[in-house]
Amino acid sequence: MKYKQYLAYSLLAAALLLAGHAGAQRKKDSLALYREFVAVSKNYQQLPLQARILFRKSTVPHLAGKGSESTLAEFYLQKGDGYIKFGELEQVVNDSLMLLVNNRMKMFMLVKQEAGTMDKSLTMFPGLPKASLEAMGKKYLAEKQVVNDVDTLIKLSTRKLLQGTDKPLEEVEIRYSGSMNPVVARTVKRKLLPLTDTTGASKDIPNANRVHIDMSGDYLLSEEVNEYLFQYIAHAEGIVVPVTLSNRLVKNAAGEWVPAKGYEGYSIRRQQ
Repeated sequence: MKYKQYLAYSLLAAALLLAGHAGAQRKKDSLALYREFVAVSKNYQQLPLQARILFRKSTVPHLAGKGSESTLAEFYLQKGDGYIKFGELEQVVNDSLMLLVNNRMKMFMLVKQEAGTMDKSLTMFPGLPKASLEAMGKKYLAEKQVVNDVDTLIKLSTRKLLQGTDKPLEEVEIRYSGSMNPVVARTVKRKLLPLTDTTGASKDIPNANRVHIDMSGDYLLSEEVNEYLFQYIAHAEGIVVPVTLSNRLVKNAAGEWVPAKGYEGYSIRRQQ
């Protein structure tokens, strides 16, 4: 074989090997972004935990009776006991019991618990995807970008688009710092509402939120947006849990749970 032919075959073989290696790498790393997304969303969920998260919910465009709302959530969790405050709602936990407090309705809900309560409390927040990596890869497209040369943003967008638009049905994104702590998480869910007088078929609705579907009519493109602003996250040992079960419930002479001082007007419900 002539030298030039040998060189050509060698280069071709090397190219094929490199292409195969790159393909294997792509296959191997095809779920890397989803894996990183899950890692960031769970990174702050370590005990002990003290965190403050502002939850904001809004609808775009704003409709009558559906304005934006904000709620501050505070977490104090450690092995053995914990306390979560979410607006007017409270959750008090120890090794065997969980107490849910609705201060607006003046009601206690007492629930018997098994071990692992703290971990269950953590998985309640925030409302990000809880599917397997493979399922996430099938449902979402993933992209990654740097924000302000400091933070990193991973955005998941459903492969399925909203009918009559080029917009994904859902979007989920999380922005995080170099320490892998989340800074902001955001979810967007889109749907079409028939344009009627109740939804506001007036000139007040921007053209960007109007969708026409042939043989069906005009629709309002509505977006439900949830934002989680992580204001503070710490994992220092020896955190002080500000509220324990005894601050809300005490046992009377008969050994029954009754409201503690200052909560005498609260009703108690029990759930096994």
